[in-house]
Amino acid sequence: MKANKMRKWYKYYICDSKQNNSNDTQESSFEYHEQIMGGYHSTEHYNDKNSFFKYYYNGRYISWHTFISKRINNQNNIFSIASGRAITELKLIDEGHQITCSDLNIPNAAKQSKALFPDLEYIRFNILTDQFKKEYDSIICLSLIYTFDDEELDTFFSQVKTGLKKNSTLLLDSSGATDNLLTYLLHDVLLKYETYMIYLILRLIGRKRFVHKFQSGYRRTSKEIIRMANKHNLVLKRQENYEFLHDLQRSRIILFILKQFPFTKKFFTKIGEKIPYVRMFELIKID
Repeated sequence: MKANKMRKWYKYYICDSKQNNSNDTQESSFEYHEQIMGGYHSTEHYNDKNSFFKYYYNGRYISWHTFISKRINNQNNIFSIASGRAITELKLIDEGHQITCSDLNIPNAAKQSKALFPDLEYIRFNILTDQFKKEYDSIICLSLIYTFDDEELDTFFSQVKTGLKKNSTLLLDSSGATDNLLTYLLHDVLLKYETYMIYLILRLIGRKRFVHKFQSGYRRTSKEIIRMANKHNLVLKRQENYEFLHDLQRSRIILFILKQFPFTKKFFTKIGEKIPYVRMFELIKID
């Protein structure tokens, strides 16, 4: 069997104080992921359902819902791993689906979410160490596996298998673009040197700033993800890709071009089809 060749995924950003660069992924911790997602505290947008969905339900959350809603029904018993604020899950719950949400810790906003969506059930659960108490018709996992190295991803698939009924589905998001030459050029060349260019400009005008590099996680091809799932008898039924501009718009240069010259959207979307930010997999447990 061909070995996986996961690539470490680094991000660069400008900060006010000097920080140690990190070669270890930080986003696997609940606290750090909560921080980069803007915090999971309740806000004024929790006043009612319409306000909640108007503010939070957009972009990839809509893409996730589009894929998942076609593959579950209101009779299914569903478990969500690493739910976070559970925006997509709450949309599905509001539509009558039975979903148990989970994360390493229960977010601060869970109480307010429960007030808006009384059917919400939220538990503390670590997919790498905790055991499922029963089998489910479907398991959802969004924006997580990019934080796992190969050993952890192997454990993830092994654990998920125990939580699924036979012929049931894992609905999985790749949590980032595939690993290919284009993502390398975008993340490891363009975004990196854009950040350093901004840093130099700020220094030239007398604003003392620093560049911080940290490992965000890992990039993998779709074939690598599917191959690792296959080891645990999780077989691909369907893959769909979404959010073709998401990663490209991380570039300030590309974002500027898109804003100033809207007609270029079609061109960049065509490029983005090679690096979709959301790759959704429907994986069936076959034994």
